[in-house]
Amino acid sequence: MKIGIFITGSISTNRTDQWVTGRCEARAGINAGYGFALLGHEVDIVSKTFDDAPDTFPGVSLRKHWNHDVTYDMVWMWRGDKGVPFDNYKRSIFMVEGSSRKESLIAIKDSSPKGDLYTLSRKYLPLLKEKYGIDLKYFPILFPIPCLPGLERQDFLDFKFDKDKKDVNVWVFLDAWPNYHINCNDVILTVLRRFRDFYGFKMNVSVHKGTGNKFPVIAQTIITEFSANVLENANLCYLDMLNTLSANDICITKGAICYCGNCSYDIISLGKLMIYTTEGKLPNNINDIYPLDNYVIRHEDPPETRNEKIDRILADPAACYNAMKNELITYSFPEWSKVVTKILEENS
Repeated sequence: MKIGIFITGSISTNRTDQWVTGRCEARAGINAGYGFALLGHEVDIVSKTFDDAPDTFPGVSLRKHWNHDVTYDMVWMWRGDKGVPFDNYKRSIFMVEGSSRKESLIAIKDSSPKGDLYTLSRKYLPLLKEKYGIDLKYFPILFPIPCLPGLERQDFLDFKFDKDKKDVNVWVFLDAWPNYHINCNDVILTVLRRFRDFYGFKMNVSVHKGTGNKFPVIAQTIITEFSANVLENANLCYLDMLNTLSANDICITKGAICYCGNCSYDIISLGKLMIYTTEGKLPNNINDIYPLDNYVIRHEDPPETRNEKIDRILADPAACYNAMKNELITYSFPEWSKVVTKILEENS
């Protein structure tokens, strides 16, 4: 097949190739393009931020502009309901937010006669069917990106964590948006103090934050108390992020009721121990990792429960990792390829 990937959504200008940073909708498309190529297809990945780069990977070309001189057998797009600026394709995979309003989903469906609607969350499919009567299909993200330097096989990397090591590198996600932040920074503080005071870890802590974002007091406390090295998001491309995560022994991140987010997919795909904190205030949670109550440390957990979960994780880190890996297993190439091959066969 000739497949086109049309990249939309928030994407930075810190690179002009596949290592540009972007929100989930951009990263999902770029990684999918490389996955399609592994399946033997010829792929154009199109973004106005790219420099034209033919054959950047076997079967993959990066393009600044859509190629109107060919007819694509399939296009992949993450889009709203404002129509598509081209028509030179036979079939389409239209990615949508499962959390979109019913009216928006219907408008997209009505304006997309040559394709079906897909979402990244399997957990949202039955909820949407029950709530709106709308059928969406599942299209997983692919991790790690297939062109990752040093990747020996297309799959999640093997889990590695030395339980007896006391000098550890710890990466922490502490970003916060001006009008909202995920309220579990106090949980992260509990985790770090437990590591230091109970387990005797000598930690080299790196904190990831967005430039100009206002931190809650507890987030700043973490930086000060642990003399953390602050990593500004604007200074890091996607390859920088993968290298940073790979260099750490433990990665602590946070999420909410939607996608796991905040590097969690990358952390698991890179075989790293992830301490996952979240809040659970609303019903219909579609966060794939959220149901893992033995390992997910929640904002609403009392201090003794938080410590119990930390102790459980460190008693058997592989069990924690494998539980999270199993929830995200369709994002690994061996499983991703099965799902995606079936989708392409159905649309050929």
